[in-house]
Amino acid sequence: NFVGEEGGTIRYFAPVYKNKESNYQSFTSAIMQIADPAKQAAFAKKYGSTAQINYSRTEDKYITISGRSLLNGETDPSVLKGKIVLLGYVSADALNIEDKHFTPLNKKSVGKSVPDMAGVYIHANILSMVSSGDYISKWPTWLVWTLAVILCWLHMALFIRYFIDKHIWFHLVAKIAQLLSAVLIVYIGLLFFYKWDIKINLTP
Repeated sequence: NFVGEEGGTIRYFAPVYKNKESNYQSFTSAIMQIADPAKQAAFAKKYGSTAQINYSRTEDKYITISGRSLLNGETDPSVLKGKIVLLGYVSADALNIEDKHFTPLNKKSVGKSVPDMAGVYIHANILSMVSSGDYISKWPTWLVWTLAVILCWLHMALFIRYFIDKHIWFHLVAKIAQLLSAVLIVYIGLLFFYKWDIKINLTP
């Protein structure tokens, strides 16, 4: 169900797979349909074919119980009451990459690294996101382009004024304005994503 499993970072998943004949729910969508139909309906209404995963927990933040300890009576079964329980393969060996994927939570973001999260934990993060309603929102395209046009107009007004009236300062002012604007735009984009889980396409 993940998008980008071919060696890339798992940032998206497909809530529903659609073909000409019928639609198929993803693993997590089918689970939420049973666990909390209302929240699944709200999620399905907001997202169609692809949704971005809002990772909220690393592997150690989820309760992990081995099947052997549960069957041997070493774990109190009441800890599972009222919870969604996923069965999946998890290796204690950090270098074992069986069913492991790269995620944005990987501590090593540059250079060669080992996949950091087992598939079952990615599914758990998706379920946590849908259950809490803590989705990643996205600015509409028209709003991004409107902001881009306004910023472009303001910059051109500043550049033309200095080019005509104070030409001696034009290059210095233009370079400073470009640098400050670039830093400010990137900062605002990161701030919106970090504080309010709102993703802004900064390319325009």
